[in-house]
Amino acid sequence: MKKGCSIVFVVLAIVSCIVMVVAFVADNSFGIIRGAPRISYRELVTPQTSVQVVVEPLLAPELAARFLQPEHNVPTWALARVLPHQIAVLAEAALDSGQTKSVVFINEQRLGPLAAQRSEGALALRRRGVLVGEVTGVLPEAVVKAIRARWAQIAAIAAPAVEASHLLSLAFDNRQGTGFAAFLGSRPFAGVPPEQAVAEDTLTIVRGIGTITGYADLAPNDTLNVHLSVECNTWAQNPEHMFLLANMGLEELRARLKADYGIVLSGVPKLEGPTIQGDFTVATVEKLIAVLKQRAGLRLAS
Repeated sequence: MKKGCSIVFVVLAIVSCIVMVVAFVADNSFGIIRGAPRISYRELVTPQTSVQVVVEPLLAPELAARFLQPEHNVPTWALARVLPHQIAVLAEAALDSGQTKSVVFINEQRLGPLAAQRSEGALALRRRGVLVGEVTGVLPEAVVKAIRARWAQIAAIAAPAVEASHLLSLAFDNRQGTGFAAFLGSRPFAGVPPEQAVAEDTLTIVRGIGTITGYADLAPNDTLNVHLSVECNTWAQNPEHMFLLANMGLEELRARLKADYGIVLSGVPKLEGPTIQGDFTVATVEKLIAVLKQRAGLRLAS
């Protein structure tokens, strides 16, 4: 009897060791078991960073679940254990050299090593919890000259803060034209001809934008609450003129969202000194998800 118990004990010990080894290898290779710590994207922000877009997926795992359905019926509790702690997109442009850089930061919770392996070099796992992808570029000389000639060369100022306690937060710094330059250096604008990118009509409007900050959160009745604040470059444009242009653009956006997608955008901006700000509501989130899924499908197909 004792001999039989000893054999069972040895077998269990061997099985336990095998399970531990497999778990260790799986965790090192794929990041399945241990959750990575929360790490802020701020470690990648530099004095040249002019665009910051931050997403906190764990504030709304049910939103990710709705995005995946009905193709992938993943439970919300499971998503809450694998969704990244934080995702950020950063961009910068150096007008003295014409160099641009876009950075994707993912504070992975689990499966980070696997994501890096599957990304075909697009993402690098710098350490557990930190996935980073970088794309660099060079602006055409005509674009750099046009921006430097039309923007006031002010002393370096701290970038506007991002309120990362929201589902989506953004900060856009264009006080020296670097925000506009960073956008022109990003992939969606890569094919825009220089003469079109810096057309006088475009520059007249964009020069008036100093900073843009904002955030968005889920709200009751399947809506999204959005707050936006635009600080005008008063040396370039009269705030009242910028306010008029903002209202015209907002009305056109409302009409297009309603006509093309059935999405209702409500809310009215107001002008306070050099600042245009407003609180808006997007309805419904279900329709917004449908649009995002359609756009994602088109990008994958192309």
